Amino acid sequence: MEQGEIVVSSGRAYKVEVISVPTRTASARVKDGRIVIRVPQMLRGSAADEMLEDLKRRMVRSLEKHPERFEYRKFSIMQGQGMTALGRHFVIDACEAAGRYSTACIDGGVVRVRLAAGLGQEERGRALTKLAVRCISRSLLPELAQRVERINIAHFNAGIGGTRIRNNSTRWGSYSARSRRITINFRLLLAPEEILDYVIIHELAHARVSNHSRRFWKLVGSVLPDYRDRRRWLRINGDRLGQSQS
Repeated sequence: MEQGEIVVSSGRAYKVEVISVPTRTASARVKDGRIVIRVPQMLRGSAADEMLEDLKRRMVRSLEKHPERFEYRKFSIMQGQGMTALGRHFVIDACEAAGRYSTACIDGGVVRVRLAAGLGQEERGRALTKLAVRCISRSLLPELAQRVERINIAHFNAGIGGTRIRNNSTRWGSYSARSRRITINFRLLLAPEEILDYVIIHELAHARVSNHSRRFWKLVGSVLPDYRDRRRWLRINGDRLGQSQS
């Protein structure tokens, strides 16, 4: 398979991007309309080619079987929107400010976003979402970090370098072997707590097993016997998280 190859699945064309990474694990995912395949740098020649072809075949099968899973709907927050995150209810109050800079703060349960003057409609939408996410994330990060630590102590006792929240477009969570940091997608704060816990446990398990081998899923299952149900819920409903709530 060559860099830049075009793969057609379910009537859509996907450009294949191959990235060499300094890790032992390989992965394939859809990102911004591309199939991104990561291959360990240690692999060379036919071994690397075979892994690339295998990952590509699996990705194409997944795209053909469940195309809806890979349709990313842009996440945005709107004026007047209400949302419940980690059990706390927030309402978005946005208006145009007189200054050159956009700001946001939380006043009780109200997220007050003041948008810089002169922004176009698209720019206003991006700024509103970015600032509201950042503001709510800062408010809830200590509670989320405590939750991660409680689960870690109870089940893994792994060395964790910290927890952070990101408004990612493709990943629900990640674990960095280098920084030992857990990253959680902002939208998971809007999910039922048992779904959030599934992703936390999934990422903490990666502190013990770096890949998605049988050993990894056995470890996840030892903590959450119903992890398949929670993963299925996320696949079906995850794209709806963050839609306007009354």
